[in-house]
Amino acid sequence: MNKQRTLRFQIIFPIAMAMLVIVLLVSFTTPSFVKRIIQSQVSHNSINALQQIKTLRAYYTQHIVKKVQDNTDMLVAIDHYNKSDTIPLPATMIHDLSELFDKNGSQLRLYSHYPFPQREQRHLDKFEEKAWFALNQQPEKVIETLEIQGDKSLLR
Repeated sequence: MNKQRTLRFQIIFPIAMAMLVIVLLVSFTTPSFVKRIIQSQVSHNSINALQQIKTLRAYYTQHIVKKVQDNTDMLVAIDHYNKSDTIPLPATMIHDLSELFDKNGSQLRLYSHYPFPQREQRHLDKFEEKAWFALNQQPEKVIETLEIQGDKSLLR
């Protein structure tokens, strides 16, 4: 009987220890794994959304702004609100859309060292400066950083 207990212990103890090690490994690695997957998916979705915005801007420039300038007396300007003879510049349209996106929890910001007159007081933060410099060197490069602001994680 003593040999049976020893044999059971020799079988059960290593299995129990292996299970404990597996549970500990899974509990410690799963959160960081899930975080990396989520960050990767958010990055992928953001890049897709950006490509859609770029396509929209190009379409607007080619098929709307060009036709309006060539065929009407309408103006294309920054200050298009409340002016029936004015449509927004392509960059202004993107700024206007970004305000609408912000109401839905997404943000889109355009970075430039050459802002519109009404945005001259705006200064680029460290990430924006870094992104501006890097994108001037390699326009197709993806620049991103994960930041914690309050209780939220933001992928910029």
